[in-house]
Amino acid sequence: MRTLWIIAALLCVAAAIAVAFFAGADTLTLLCNPSESCAREWIAATSGWAAVLAAVPTILYLSRQVRDADLHQRTGFAIQLRKHRILAARTARIAYVVLGEMDKEEKTHAETDMRYWDKEMINGLLHHLRDGTISAFESEIAHPISIGGWGLAMIIERGYAGIEPALQSAPQTARAYFENLRDQAEAYLSEVAEITKHP
Repeated sequence: MRTLWIIAALLCVAAAIAVAFFAGADTLTLLCNPSESCAREWIAATSGWAAVLAAVPTILYLSRQVRDADLHQRTGFAIQLRKHRILAARTARIAYVVLGEMDKEEKTHAETDMRYWDKEMINGLLHHLRDGTISAFESEIAHPISIGGWGLAMIIERGYAGIEPALQSAPQTARAYFENLRDQAEAYLSEVAEITKHP
């Protein structure tokens, strides 16, 4: 491609020089006044056009380099953010699972009292909250709401044990926490997808 541009530029320069030097007197009088130095002006004009023609392949080459650098940067970001992307996806899955289990419990037990919830479900909920995934997400990516996973685990334990005021607030706090956790993880995943998207 670059060679074609060089050949085209050289042909234009050669054609302009040929017109200036080999054209008959009649042709030259059409192009410039007899009192002017026609050859010098045409060479000056041709050199300007030759510079433009030479600049076009350079601009094309530089634009390709910029595009390649952008692709390289996006690939680098994708590699660097891989660990956090996996962590956010795992956290979002945990949030969806927990919210689904909470929906089942709330349909089974109309009360908001956690004492009537299934013990295995409560233990699973506590396991997820104390697991390293959620705490890593909170420390490395985003802290969903003012209360952390460990604090929520204590509220759920107290609510399951029937201790006030956690007894009444635990289900709503847990739902708000996991909904916010899910939203933060999905927002992070969409940001990473946008940053690392290849054109």
